[in-house]
Amino acid sequence: MRGSYQYRRALGLVRHGGPGSKTRALEYLKRATALQYPLAQYALATWYLHGVGVTKDFRKAASLLAQASLSGVVSAQYDLAVCYETGSGLKRSFRKAFRLYLEAARSGDRQSKVEVARCLYYGIGTRKNAEEAMHWYRLAAKQGDPEAQYTIALGYELGEGVRRSQRWASYWYNKAANTGHSDARRAVRESPRATKNG
Repeated sequence: MRGSYQYRRALGLVRHGGPGSKTRALEYLKRATALQYPLAQYALATWYLHGVGVTKDFRKAASLLAQASLSGVVSAQYDLAVCYETGSGLKRSFRKAFRLYLEAARSGDRQSKVEVARCLYYGIGTRKNAEEAMHWYRLAAKQGDPEAQYTIALGYELGEGVRRSQRWASYWYNKAANTGHSDARRAVRESPRATKNG
């Protein structure tokens, strides 16, 4: 409970600003982290990742992300996966990155679903599997992710990982185009069968 209080105090200082607010917020985050409060661990990790109020330190960030990830903080799982994939703050491991993306995706995180699909499609940290990749792209597309919508449309157009279908390709191109996705807009303009009702 004390960790939660310290964390909320930090958030309040960040939101309301004022002289010295970042420094005071940092102290509250450190206290909440010392009390093993997962959301504070994640917040402080992001400060170290981006150099907000502290000097960038990918090792400290990765350590804090790992702690928060073990507590089920989905955003921490995603960010830790990125650290493993890029080798930021710890030894690069595509396999660990994939597992963390998958864990976060199963918890509903849209961007993690896109990353799981990408890893499956290209065989990053797992075996290539175009059908399974399209399954994850479709899940992210249904959550409104424009890149996933465009990618699933391309899959339907080319018959990669799904049965070829111009109807479904047009549907997903239009969905992505309606979000402003430039490649999808181009595909809609160039397709003689594309409809304007995504």
